[in-house]
Amino acid sequence: IDQLGVEDVQFAYTLAVAWASWMQANSDDWNAIAQLSKVKYLMNRVIELDETWDNGGAHLYMGGLETVLPASMGGNPELGRTHFERAIALGEGRFLMTKVVFAENYAKLIFDKALHDQLLREVISADPVVEGMTLTNTLAQEQARALLFVTGSIVTLLVCLMLTPSVSVAKTFKIATVSPDGLSWMKKLRSGAKEIAQRTDNRVKFKIYPGGVQGDDYTVLRKMRIGQLHGGVIAASTLTRFYPDLQVYNLPLVFRDGAEVDYVRERMDQRIVDGLEEAGFVTFNLTETGFAYVMTKEPVKSVQDLKKIKAWVPDGDPISAQLIQSFGISPIPLTLSDVLAGLQTGLVNGVAVPPLVALALQWHNQVKYVTNIPLVYIYSMFSMDKKAFASISEADQTIVKEVMNRIFLEVDRENRIDNLKAYDALISQGIEAVSPTEDQFVAWQAQAEASIESLIA
Repeated sequence: IDQLGVEDVQFAYTLAVAWASWMQANSDDWNAIAQLSKVKYLMNRVIELDETWDNGGAHLYMGGLETVLPASMGGNPELGRTHFERAIALGEGRFLMTKVVFAENYAKLIFDKALHDQLLREVISADPVVEGMTLTNTLAQEQARALLFVTGSIVTLLVCLMLTPSVSVAKTFKIATVSPDGLSWMKKLRSGAKEIAQRTDNRVKFKIYPGGVQGDDYTVLRKMRIGQLHGGVIAASTLTRFYPDLQVYNLPLVFRDGAEVDYVRERMDQRIVDGLEEAGFVTFNLTETGFAYVMTKEPVKSVQDLKKIKAWVPDGDPISAQLIQSFGISPIPLTLSDVLAGLQTGLVNGVAVPPLVALALQWHNQVKYVTNIPLVYIYSMFSMDKKAFASISEADQTIVKEVMNRIFLEVDRENRIDNLKAYDALISQGIEAVSPTEDQFVAWQAQAEASIESLIA
């Protein structure tokens, strides 16, 4: 790519656009997600060579790619805005779809309704007749009208709900997660929320804040405790201080494979759900995130190799820090948004996460090796504040539990499959799997047992 010249711009741009379109069409394919950084690199090369090509089309695509994730998860929305604005300037505002994408990808992501509606109104009021763009511009105007109608209808509905007397009071639960919007499980969550609204005649609704816009898991929990949020889809370890037995699944090397996990969870999940309810949380079907594997810049086979690792741990999670420290690893507490930069600068040189997490956050581009040991089983849960949940009728509570338990049972099963695919995608992208010898693995097990004793003590 670095050898491409100005004469190659048409080829490079066509390839990048086709590549990005293929990724979008295969957004559930972890091999596709793994290639995001390559598409961005190629598109940036087009901009370096000739940013005016296709009326600044490369800037439009880069605006979309930089706003896939919010800043809290390592995305760069402000850089995305710069690309969108440059695309509009280079195209002299004639290609109306740019403003529609700008509104939906950037303004909606940062909850800037004024900018969102302003951009869409500009599209609607513009003359769509431009040579070579008229059809796309007409479609852009139709899309802008539909999007404005949706936001306007929501406002009207809220006003009506406030002004219309009703026997039953409508409740909108505010739910947050660090997971990016658009993932398969997020689509299921939104589908479940829609079903609940229909079955309760709109008495129960959910407003979902994806992509970490409400902060990391610990921030979401804090906002739940003070009533700013009503629930969150969070890592189980976040709630450990309310119910310490949550750690039973998170201990190192206690599971060798999924079959052992299933055997234990069949007997223990309900106990965890009941324990959290006693602590003030209504929790739906527990959800597998996957086995965490050590991913590093240098190969790690032995316990001694671990001592060279500076690994990320979630900021504010002393249990995770204690766990990896017991293996001789240096824990580096960072917020989720700082991990990618930490890997790029060398502040950290390793992470221990499930494969699907590494790919979704694009951390795989900064590591070269994965140690083929399922170190720790990670799981998450959709938990709601018990008092907030009790504000709806018992009949509506039953509907919410039925739907959400079903949704997260499906997600639980699909995540197992997705992690297997994501692991294969890591390998296909050139990350080398390394396996300890039998003697080295015995040492890993001994260290794991010592770590568990330390945590229990």
